[in-house]
Amino acid sequence: MSSSTTTTVTLNGSCLCKWITFTVALPQSPHQSLSSSGKLAATNCHCTICRNSVGSVFGTWVHVPAEFFTLSDLAMNIGTYRSSETVTRKFCRTCGTSLFCAEDGWAIVPEDKSVGNLWYNRRIKGKEGRLIDIAIGAIDDADVKRHVEIVEHTFLDDAVYPEEPKSLPRLLQLIPL
Repeated sequence: MSSSTTTTVTLNGSCLCKWITFTVALPQSPHQSLSSSGKLAATNCHCTICRNSVGSVFGTWVHVPAEFFTLSDLAMNIGTYRSSETVTRKFCRTCGTSLFCAEDGWAIVPEDKSVGNLWYNRRIKGKEGRLIDIAIGAIDDADVKRHVEIVEHTFLDDAVYPEEPKSLPRLLQLIPL
């Protein structure tokens, strides 16, 4: 992040088992990646790859410039799956949480290559000019709605449910069986 930009909001996230955590440091000044409301833009993607990746009827991805992103991997738990020629999907190899997908070259590789620092408690920063799509469900922040705006649905031709079933009940919690 450039020195002329200051941070006002930090979003935190993790996998289910908490072995992998991340932060997104949002700039105070407007940034071209933010929506017109000043929030991070997100997409509901209905493509087959996203549906398979997250195990749901669509994946919701928050689009984040990589320079705002820092990853902490405590014990080499980050798994990688190449889903296209230029994008890899990252997930926790322990709990299976789908975390993010990134363009090739998204990370600034740590300079310290000693075994202890390479394998355990790695902190990896994103590289300026690259993009990361974070699974919205991996963001811990309880008030993520204040900082993220879903702006579009994509690949609706691939959608399992092209139109949301309006007749289904809307429950605040699961009813015990």
